[in-house]
Amino acid sequence: MTRPLIGLLVLTSLGACRPRASAPPTSPPPSSSAAALGASMAKAQECRRLAARPVTPEEEQRFGAELARLLRLRASDRTNADGGVSPEPPWATLTDRERAEVEQDLTSLGQRLASSSARPSLPWSFTVVETERSLFFSAPGGFVSISTGLLARVENEAQLALVLSLAITGAASGRDLKELRRMRETACLAEQLQADLPAEMKSFSEPRLTPEQTQATSLHMLSGLVAASAMDFTEDEVTTAVHAVAGAGLQPVDGARLLDGLPREGDGWRIDGPGLAALVRKHAEPPRGKKLSAPRSKAADLISRKKAP
Repeated sequence: MTRPLIGLLVLTSLGACRPRASAPPTSPPPSSSAAALGASMAKAQECRRLAARPVTPEEEQRFGAELARLLRLRASDRTNADGGVSPEPPWATLTDRERAEVEQDLTSLGQRLASSSARPSLPWSFTVVETERSLFFSAPGGFVSISTGLLARVENEAQLALVLSLAITGAASGRDLKELRRMRETACLAEQLQADLPAEMKSFSEPRLTPEQTQATSLHMLSGLVAASAMDFTEDEVTTAVHAVAGAGLQPVDGARLLDGLPREGDGWRIDGPGLAALVRKHAEPPRGKKLSAPRSKAADLISRKKAP
């Protein structure tokens, strides 16, 4: 998927572009122009080779962990338009014991589903985000998150399994890694451009961001990232997720009912629950000779008890 934030994360998380020491102001003689052009072309070729290089498991983990962290921060951000902070309702927050119980249940179900995914060997991680927003999302490396707000809407394990399976399928698809490889080249070329600026122009170039400024910019850009992709799945991915749920003996059509009821969130989070629900129903054919169930969900029940008056 197209994600403008990835280029920035490449710079900060993978160290694709590191600052270079500024050279003293010099004016190369005209005779060096051909040599400089050749050097620039060689550097551009290096950038193209960088884009073609496969992402290592270590790079995927670093990139995915940083993206997941920023997504969780963005999901739980309650800053209003006037700069104030709106508190989460009490039911949306968890004690350490409650969080441990919820994440243990998410991990148990998530690992079952991930075992039949395209990448079962990833170090899958399932976390809960304390916000009343109804959200779920994933990042490369097997990082999956679901909000307390969405858990409060879940009626049974089959519904929870569907949203987890969709998130797992998105993380296992590798689409973010394809974008990451493309952005490597962009980051490399940007570094080259900065280095090749004439000395007299360097003072007019944009200053490099501090880590604090980078994080603030990343969080701002995440609004566009999530709006474009929080629940953006291809039909093939939905089909894969549906089959995984049915393969686990759970009823995916129940999950479609959950998606139907999701609100179209604002504040940078786009939800197309009904569109996803239609695809789920289209592909939710139960395996022959297998009875599908929809048992209660411990994680969802815990949140529902907290929300009950």
